[in-house]
Amino acid sequence: MAKSALLFMTVFASALTDKMLAFMLSPIIWGMSADSGRISVNRISLISGLFLIGVLPLPATAADEHVVVSPDNLKWGAAPPAFPKGAQIAVLSGDPSMEGLYVVRLKVPAGYKVPPHTHPNDENITVISGTFNIGMGDKLDEKKGDALKAGGFARAPKGMQHYAWFTEDTIVQLHGMGPQSIIYVNPADDPRKSN
Repeated sequence: MAKSALLFMTVFASALTDKMLAFMLSPIIWGMSADSGRISVNRISLISGLFLIGVLPLPATAADEHVVVSPDNLKWGAAPPAFPKGAQIAVLSGDPSMEGLYVVRLKVPAGYKVPPHTHPNDENITVISGTFNIGMGDKLDEKKGDALKAGGFARAPKGMQHYAWFTEDTIVQLHGMGPQSIIYVNPADDPRKSN
């Protein structure tokens, strides 16, 4: 990314003629040399250098966040207390409790259920393996909803009441913008009160 920014700046600068530069850059701000009426090359070099110093660290920062995770290297652990017992979680990127993008995987056994709940931000779900059943509303009803197999995708907008159940061992990937949390429609369903 840094190389492409440098290449762009080089191509852009070489494409400009002295007259174009003189037209684009105000003589009042940049100053003119007394003897030739041309823009001072030293000042342009200084400004260009400062610009590059300011811009180049940005792509380097983005490159520092590059993440590659193969399925056999995931580190599974118990899901947070907000989830009913029995789920395992692996964080691929980010932190759902903090501001910013996060990606996690949730592994659940057959028979696992998540009572009706909402989220403060959109939740995006991709089925990795197994079957993910999702329904909308304030009561968990297995006769309503949609069953998604591996490759399926669902999105629950922030504030939408929804629930999930699993008929077989399943892995889903959840991603979105944090901070994310689970707010149960019925406070008695909140496992944090009994975990």
